[in-house]
Amino acid sequence: MSRQEKIAWFNLAVFGIAVVAFVVLFLFIRSARPEFSLFRQIQFSYASVGFCGFWGLNVFMYRGTDGPVVDDERDQFIQLRSVFAAHLLFWLVFVGCCMGVWGVNMVRGTEQISIHLLPMLVFLGMVVVGVTQSLTTLVMYRRGVNSSGEGS
Repeated sequence: MSRQEKIAWFNLAVFGIAVVAFVVLFLFIRSARPEFSLFRQIQFSYASVGFCGFWGLNVFMYRGTDGPVVDDERDQFIQLRSVFAAHLLFWLVFVGCCMGVWGVNMVRGTEQISIHLLPMLVFLGMVVVGVTQSLTTLVMYRRGVNSSGEGS
């Protein structure tokens, strides 16, 4: 298993922990504070996205070798394609979320959005990039993609 695959599996494991923490927090807050609105309950539960900060530990997966990290053209191609796919999906989700918020507020007749919503959109974007890049990396390694973009 290459280092990129190990990083991808690590990222997905951390994301899984964050999802479980979100569900647990949401259910706890839902039962402890039923008077809170659904948005407020989700907002408090969104703190579990902080677990994705452990993605920063990826750099330690490159340690333990003497000398530079060795990547061939295939590894570099897969990394480049997965970053491209992740950022493509990020912009689709980000624009969709922004337009969704605009549409909901237009129907409600309000001209303002909550300032608490904006950081949630940014963190959602970070999660979309991390998960998409990891999934794309794993899929491309499993398919045996070569540097010309074709499966073997």
